[in-house]
Amino acid sequence: MKQWVVRFLIVVAGVLWFGAALADHCQDCAGVQVEDPKMHARSVKSYWANKGEPPDSTVLRKGLEQAHMALCGEPEQWEWNMFAGMFASEIGMFKEAGCYYATALKNATNPKDKEKVANNAGHYWVDSYNQAQTLLREKAHEQSIVQASNAIALIPDSCKAYAVKGVALGELGRHEEAVATFKAARELCPEDPRLQTNLFNSLYGQGKTLYDQGIKSKEKDKTALTGAIKWYEEALQIVPDDANALYEIGTAEYQLVLEGDSTRSESARKHLSQFLAKAPNGEDSVAALYPLVRLESSAGHTDKANEYADLILALDPKDAGSYSMKANVLTQAGDAAKTQPYVVIYSAMAKGKPVDNWDAHFAAAKYDAGSDIGQVVKKNGNPEEARTYDSGGGKMDALFYWTKGEGYAFYSGKQLGVVSFRPQTKK
Repeated sequence: MKQWVVRFLIVVAGVLWFGAALADHCQDCAGVQVEDPKMHARSVKSYWANKGEPPDSTVLRKGLEQAHMALCGEPEQWEWNMFAGMFASEIGMFKEAGCYYATALKNATNPKDKEKVANNAGHYWVDSYNQAQTLLREKAHEQSIVQASNAIALIPDSCKAYAVKGVALGELGRHEEAVATFKAARELCPEDPRLQTNLFNSLYGQGKTLYDQGIKSKEKDKTALTGAIKWYEEALQIVPDDANALYEIGTAEYQLVLEGDSTRSESARKHLSQFLAKAPNGEDSVAALYPLVRLESSAGHTDKANEYADLILALDPKDAGSYSMKANVLTQAGDAAKTQPYVVIYSAMAKGKPVDNWDAHFAAAKYDAGSDIGQVVKKNGNPEEARTYDSGGGKMDALFYWTKGEGYAFYSGKQLGVVSFRPQTKK
């Protein structure tokens, strides 16, 4: 009876190898019959030793096949997994190779064995990573992505390979994929500032792509603008004071307000005002101030709208739109008297014509020396620029003393007001 039990156990063990193979962790063992794993393992080393230089792909595939069969019998054997990884690396099966190396590292108990596995994996990783970098420098971005992906497959916790892949994706405009790549890298290396910068650039790039699409379409693309806002919001969590992102998210929100989405008003004001504090020059400031004036006016914040309108005028007094904007704000505030000089100057600039000969214009309009316009000219001298507009009921004249920072508005020779702005330098 005892002898029968022992024989039964031996038979069962044989069935485990021959009839129902164990699982190779990296390739399917279904249908594989393994009688002696060690026999296959011995041939693995033979195939590796005789692979040739350059390696013969047929020999490499046969070597991997033998390693796979050995591992279907004993899937935890570290050295067989390492050889399987080496064969797989040589024939470009990098996903499987990475799996084999990881399994080998997990099961190797001796530090020297672990080092051996790591060195073999590292050899192929360095080759793929270096190729990815070279191809990136050569602007062969698609190929660089392939090589970086191979490096990641071999050593999945390689932040450097993720970084190269993400940059290449960004160069191709595939910002959404780049974002996912850099997020994965940051999880592995959260303290690396370069990855933070790269992630910001990818988030911003995807936002910019959608922003341009939404802004440039004849009828503003609300879906694209909404998508842009989402990406910009995430980018600003990384770099909260980036001027470009602040301006573009604010502008996208403002466009949606114009399309009827009043829920965006507050965030548009917030982002554009933040940008205004960082605007690098007057032109950029004015670009943010126009929507800010309209947003504050719509919200009933007359004082703030007036403040922004004055800033526009100070920064860009030679643009007719500056005076129109100020007139609109004052009109909304119900201040008709203060509105008049801005309406006159706007009309003279936008609809009128330049006065080439001041003396001839003065005489033709029959302005006498005692008139308001005559007194101003007597006090300040001939204007540096003058424009006139015949409204049908009377002449609108705008006299500019740019270097003094003064503009005078007249209707039929009567002064309606003086506008002050930043003195302009002579060109």
